[in-house]
Amino acid sequence: MNLSDCVIPRKVEIPDGAYGVWQIPELNIVIPVYSAVNRTQAQAQVDRENSASIYKHGVGRVIADHAQSKAGKGIWDVGQFRPDILGFLVTPKATYQYVCIQVCRANVHPTCYTLDRVRVYPRRSTDIMCGSCANAKGTENYLAIFKYKGKMPK
Repeated sequence: MNLSDCVIPRKVEIPDGAYGVWQIPELNIVIPVYSAVNRTQAQAQVDRENSASIYKHGVGRVIADHAQSKAGKGIWDVGQFRPDILGFLVTPKATYQYVCIQVCRANVHPTCYTLDRVRVYPRRSTDIMCGSCANAKGTENYLAIFKYKGKMPK
């Protein structure tokens, strides 16, 4: 039995204006996410304290924040994520469960991320890719792709 199978989402309040709250209980990450329609808006959300940005990227979505930002009692350090860790997206309508399937350090380009010249992106519309800078120049990001597992019962 995998102990991460026993992880459950925490009860949270969704702040006014937030899309929802992203949680990774094993790392004490509980961060409000705000929907962004462009890069300027996404950057402003990432720059705010206790705030991450969620936006469309390819067919899926990205949740981005600054590396080492406080995220609940945890720290947003995507380089510390690992495959099989569970994540939960709590929205006003429902709570959705995700499992991490890939973690990597990728190159940043104006329109995409690459690993060994191969694009890295969410493959399904239900996938979420978490990201944060991996170096001071912002030319590399840590990325963690989470695959949708299902809707949690109320």
